[in-house]
Amino acid sequence: MTNEHPLIAALAEIGPTLDTILDATSGYRAKCIQQDFSPTAAESMAMHYHAELVRMVFSGIGKN
Repeated sequence: MTNEHPLIAALAEIGPTLDTILDATSGYRAKCIQQDFSPTAAESMAMHYHAELVRMVFSGIGKN
């Protein structure tokens, strides 16, 4: 165990999860554009997708 602040340690642990969420969101945006959605629509859809992924991943925090 290190002397790091608990928040710093927690952020270090969730880094890979956040990277995965960002990669998924970027891929979703690219797929939307590939499927002929406008860049604006694809951006909006990806934003909502990102928000939902973050909500799902972190919805259980603090419920114990």
